[in-house]
Amino acid sequence: MKRYHVIKKRSENNEHLNEQDLLPASCKLITGIAVITTVKKESAPIDTAISLAFPQGLITRLLASESVANLFYSYMRTRPTLGESKAFFESDILPQMVNVIVGGIKYPCLNDSQQHEFSTKLNDLLMGGSNQPEIDWEQRFAELITEYKTTLYTFLTSTYGAFGFDPELHLDSSNVDVLFQTPLSNRSNAFDQIINKVYYMIQSNGSSDSYSTVSKHINTYGNSMLQDYDSRYNELQEEKQVYEQTETQGLAHYLFAQVNIFELGKQLESLAYAECIAQETLSFIYQNKNGLFVRPVQKYQRPEAYECGSLSLLVNGNSFLLRDYTLTANRAVKYLSKELISFSEPLEVNSSIHTVYKSNMKSGVEPLSIRIYIQYEDFKQTQAEVEIKKEETKL
Repeated sequence: MKRYHVIKKRSENNEHLNEQDLLPASCKLITGIAVITTVKKESAPIDTAISLAFPQGLITRLLASESVANLFYSYMRTRPTLGESKAFFESDILPQMVNVIVGGIKYPCLNDSQQHEFSTKLNDLLMGGSNQPEIDWEQRFAELITEYKTTLYTFLTSTYGAFGFDPELHLDSSNVDVLFQTPLSNRSNAFDQIINKVYYMIQSNGSSDSYSTVSKHINTYGNSMLQDYDSRYNELQEEKQVYEQTETQGLAHYLFAQVNIFELGKQLESLAYAECIAQETLSFIYQNKNGLFVRPVQKYQRPEAYECGSLSLLVNGNSFLLRDYTLTANRAVKYLSKELISFSEPLEVNSSIHTVYKSNMKSGVEPLSIRIYIQYEDFKQTQAEVEIKKEETKL
């Protein structure tokens, strides 16, 4: 039968190795060999998440409990309109459902803060809305316009202020505002108004610049500035869209707008109606489980694999098991059987093996560990086989 003998080596500070080891007495025929090399390097953990088991059975039992099931049918179908039915569901039924579901789902693997975060997210999902801070988008857009108006005024002051031009006093703010409004075709007219104001003011104060020079100068700067403004404006618009998309509609919207539970209530009996709501509630949670049913963990990254040196193994004085075999440290190894280098013919050996390791000096100060797995045929009879033969000789 095949057995393994393991030889462990350790190289400190990139040192070379030249050592000899004894083999087990039963190791006479070697059939294969595998070498695994590792260098343990310290690395900062990374934050990641692993999936939690989706508690389908638990949610089903919670929805089937009397405290929830009795809510489903009562009053909902007695409301004459969809709006009244949904309003009653959101005010009287949904909060109690959410309390039972959120309070009933507990994960022992989560600590208190993690469980609280999970429960909050689940509550937000069912109730709708978002836990994002409120953002005054009108204010954000107004601040963007103010920023670029200030930039334009600074340019005009630094360029034409020496000739008595002050944009705060001499420009009509409405003309400037048009630059930051759509349609874009109105911008050329606004620039013309600004250019006229600037030109006549500086001419009256001794400037020798022609109208075309002033026009070219202001248009060149203004168009470049507005391209940058448009880019910032579009980025802010996208940010607003992403923010709005994260606002969840909640379970009530799903049941009434997508499942159309109000109309179904006119067709189903009480028990079927309650089962329908419970099943659709389960479906809603499952559809939104990604990012919710997860546990935050820290993982250490495996160091990158790299060539660390070469290995030679000799037996019987001059027979190579391996010769200048390139070692790659920190390779991902799942199955030892796939790492095995099998021999076409078993190699008969004596009692020792010689290990020669040549470092290429790339391991740094971290110690390098080498594990050499020697596969061999063991012809030693097991105790059971011996007993069987003894019994056979007695017959």
